[in-house]
Amino acid sequence: MSSTTLHPVHTRNGIVAGTSQYRQPVRLIFGGLYLAAGIVKFFHGIEDVGVVLHEAERANAGSWLADPGAWLVSYSAVVRPMIGALFIGWNICLLTGRYLRTAVWGQLPVLATFILLLAAARPQIVLIDAPFLAAALFLLRSDRGGP
Repeated sequence: MSSTTLHPVHTRNGIVAGTSQYRQPVRLIFGGLYLAAGIVKFFHGIEDVGVVLHEAERANAGSWLADPGAWLVSYSAVVRPMIGALFIGWNICLLTGRYLRTAVWGQLPVLATFILLLAAARPQIVLIDAPFLAAALFLLRSDRGGP
């Protein structure tokens, strides 16, 4: 017989036991950082999304990521403000705590896409976005049964 047993996850008001003390700081820190990232998308001088997408397109040439990268480059004038607006909206949700699950589920595919498309051109994106991905997964896990 094994001495370890599986214990059910105990929740109180939809928050997984033992995570509530970290939930709000994680939500506020990562919400604030990504809100700033969303605002930055509107300023070419700080972050030029078009240049980043062109770098990614060149780095992914010949791979299965070439076509999605080329599509994003061809629509970079639309992609930049759309991603900026989504970041701002999602992270207002994180900062206020409203529609948290919806906001986090919306962020996950965008984070995964950024990591996949940009890693060849800018490997540091993995180090930058991995903590945000971990925070998103933590918030989903800690918010079982929440709105």
